Amino acid sequence: MKDSIFKITKRVLIAVVAVFMLQACDDGLTDINVNPTQADQLDPELKFTRALLQTSEGRFESWRGNLIHASSMIQHLSSLTTAWSGDRYTINTEYTGAFWNSLYPNAVKTIEDIIDQVQDEPEWVNLHSQARILRVFIYHRLTDFYGDIPYSEAGKGFIEGISNPVYDPQEEIYKDMINELTEAVAALTEGQMTFGSNDLLFAGDVEQWRRFGNSLKLRLGMRMSNVDPAAARAAVESAVNAPGGVMQSNADIAWVNHADQSGINRYGVGEVFHDFGLTGHNFALSDTFVGILIDEANNNANIDPRLQHIGRVYNADGSVRTMDVMEYKGVPNGLQAAQISNNWSLTDPDLQPYAMPNREDMVNYDKPNIFQSYAEVRFLLAEAALRGWNVPGDAQTHYEAGIEAAMKHFELYGLEITDTEISQYIANVAPADLEQIATQKWIALFLNGYEAYAEWRRTGFPNLTPVNFPGNESNGQIPRRIIYPIQEPGNNRANYEAAVNRQGPDLFTTRMWWDVP
Repeated sequence: MKDSIFKITKRVLIAVVAVFMLQACDDGLTDINVNPTQADQLDPELKFTRALLQTSEGRFESWRGNLIHASSMIQHLSSLTTAWSGDRYTINTEYTGAFWNSLYPNAVKTIEDIIDQVQDEPEWVNLHSQARILRVFIYHRLTDFYGDIPYSEAGKGFIEGISNPVYDPQEEIYKDMINELTEAVAALTEGQMTFGSNDLLFAGDVEQWRRFGNSLKLRLGMRMSNVDPAAARAAVESAVNAPGGVMQSNADIAWVNHADQSGINRYGVGEVFHDFGLTGHNFALSDTFVGILIDEANNNANIDPRLQHIGRVYNADGSVRTMDVMEYKGVPNGLQAAQISNNWSLTDPDLQPYAMPNREDMVNYDKPNIFQSYAEVRFLLAEAALRGWNVPGDAQTHYEAGIEAAMKHFELYGLEITDTEISQYIANVAPADLEQIATQKWIALFLNGYEAYAEWRRTGFPNLTPVNFPGNESNGQIPRRIIYPIQEPGNNRANYEAAVNRQGPDLFTTRMWWDVP
């Protein structure tokens, strides 16, 4: 425990120092935006800090991509206004395009600039390798959200003069991402220069970057399990057996700890839950999520101790109501306006109060954003073992270790679930099968809607009941993908049309390559 707390404190300090360094270079960063052809004049270390913060997202894309769409569609959250289209499966083109329109001109451009700057310098082999790993993380989120996307030619407008990048097939993107991770991990070298304190994930720790690269490869390998089981197995087994292996403990979690400073330094999700007062964000916990956490299907036989930290019920003045978690009520997804206004409120004593995410400890300006957790790695290993693949350990052991790790990582938020609470929960949880492994992973991925949405589409678990909101655009089913930004047919028509002809109509109902029935 002492080592864990020390590591958390150390990484918070590293993040704060790096953020101040970034702020001190505001003039230089402004110059990048004005004249991107001069990006190589800025140290790659400072650009890497910026790339990480851009990848971790600001309020605009967090709100629309992560919360309105991903987290609401997979029923972690429920929206309290019909304007939030995600859990009603309607289309608001500003919202559907937000993730794309933010990442491509920011995180994608920055990481491509870094790679172009460092790739030919032998002494920067670690900078190049770490940038390649982050690049894969950025693109895999984009392709898992939209399907076929600009990849091989993306972010190269000023590097190579490409203004209309091709959309690469997702199958080819996945093959290249697996190869990129393999090569990047192999090239990491002890004793060579790193990004140091500008690395908000691991402070330049080469071994942890190896584990992150391999763990990300494990994630991507398992994503292919339904469409190409042989390639999936090869990638998973390669990741586990590669130098450094995969994450070994919560000390290896890939996370950015944000600072309560202006601009991109704040946690975007935290901004959503604080910039508009107590209820202006218009989100509650979904009744599906609360129901699973209180073990509603089994008459509350095994209440999940995480709920005490995940959720809060607030009074109108913002103070926390003192109440047992069994009194927590989530809000059903996809309600119509009258159903909300006539039934749910934190200010009207005649209406039902609802639970929302914990604003103080989990969704504040200076809270962590987890890119990949050790818990997720153990759940992926549990599934691999269940499938009979060549990974060490058995499914039940990995499954239980994943639950424990998911509960222990609340330490990142300054919260604690006791060993007794953990052991009691694990003793009474259903044994490891695909449904239980996927459901526990879904719980652990709270606030990481992108990954939860992708894994729900791959596994089909937990069993979610879709809504059939009037005028929905998905035939009353949870969307299989997000539609492309509205400007793409005009700005990049030929490549957009080639992608649509190859992948299928630009609709919520079109399945991407790895998403097979």
